[in-house]
Amino acid sequence: MTRDEYNKQRYSKSHRINNGKEEKYCNNCKTWKVMNLDNFYVWKQSKSDGFHPQCKECCKESARINKSNNKERYSEYDRQYRGRGNNKEIMNERSRQWMVNHKEYTKEFRGAWGRSEIGKAWMLNWMNERELHQHDISTKEWKAK
Repeated sequence: MTRDEYNKQRYSKSHRINNGKEEKYCNNCKTWKVMNLDNFYVWKQSKSDGFHPQCKECCKESARINKSNNKERYSEYDRQYRGRGNNKEIMNERSRQWMVNHKEYTKEFRGAWGRSEIGKAWMLNWMNERELHQHDISTKEWKAK
């Protein structure tokens, strides 16, 4: 059996087409789910389809269990990463300093993100929220108008 034949055989065991939609098998919960960004994380190590072998729910559950089993390790990491006592000002200063040192990358990233569908949707939502806060009325009252 050649390597290509072997890879096709492995792919066919974890992928199928059902009602015209490609589905992927979650190795953890043993269920078939539609193969898209709603159900699976992007995973660059996957050479077959680019998605993680576990569904998002299973990945989140695994991460939660791992974090609860290793509380000391994660709390130490958080203290080191965020600065002393989770000081927001230190984190904000680090972020500002990084942006100053990487102006070209920041400008390029913000421009590309702003042109993307997600960026446009976020900006529209932000503008709507900003309008709500400029008026002294509730969201229900605003939507009723």
